[in-house]
Amino acid sequence: MFNSLPLNIQNSAPIPNLGSTIVYSTYCDVYNPPIYCINLGMKHSAQTIVNAIKNDIICGLLTPGRQLTETSLAERFGVSRTPIRESIQALIASGLIERHSDRSLKVVKLNSRKLLEMHSIMTLLDAEAASLAARRASIAQLDRLKAAQLDCIAASKTMDKQNFYIANSKFHQIIRKASGNNFLEQEANKLHSILHLYRGAHFRTRAPISTLEHELIIAAIEKGDQSDARLQMTKHTEIKGDRLFDLIASSGGETEQ
Repeated sequence: MFNSLPLNIQNSAPIPNLGSTIVYSTYCDVYNPPIYCINLGMKHSAQTIVNAIKNDIICGLLTPGRQLTETSLAERFGVSRTPIRESIQALIASGLIERHSDRSLKVVKLNSRKLLEMHSIMTLLDAEAASLAARRASIAQLDRLKAAQLDCIAASKTMDKQNFYIANSKFHQIIRKASGNNFLEQEANKLHSILHLYRGAHFRTRAPISTLEHELIIAAIEKGDQSDARLQMTKHTEIKGDRLFDLIASSGGETEQ
């Protein structure tokens, strides 16, 4: 296996035509297709590497400010520098990593002002997505949304933080997809990937409330009430009180880069 950062592996199974040494991690799988840990001898595409690093960042294995090097990434994935450089450019474009003036690469670290600015835009985008979904969501998308909500409820009841974040991410991604606006979906998902690095500390109190808010969002979308869908999503995603202080604290309280 390549030298991966440690993951909690929940399911191991052979994948057809790829051999029996592949391990499938459901622990941090936010992106589709899922990420596979593959023998060093197997060729990795730049996109596979991008997805693997995104998962590490979003699941907190690579924290804000963590330095990355082409050498360590090439060794980890058992590839030359060429696909690594392609992956780095894609990750820079996604906003998840940044290249500093000394040419070093680090997982993005935002100051509190930029964090709050990005979150305010995220709230607007998700509210618009919910409004559009109330008009455009298909029955199949509503079914997937309800399934994601059931996963959120299950994780909330067992206080399973990682699986709650995975299910919650899917819940919002389904709504963005149901909006039928590809640009909105892509930009909101990009912001979500970055802001997910700074999720709050009050998981135990927030998760049960979040699932209740999800129910109101689903109800508004299902009845086709665009105004209520926008309102419920705004209430769900806006930050105030303890959540606001958590967000600022997670950035280190910095106001300038």
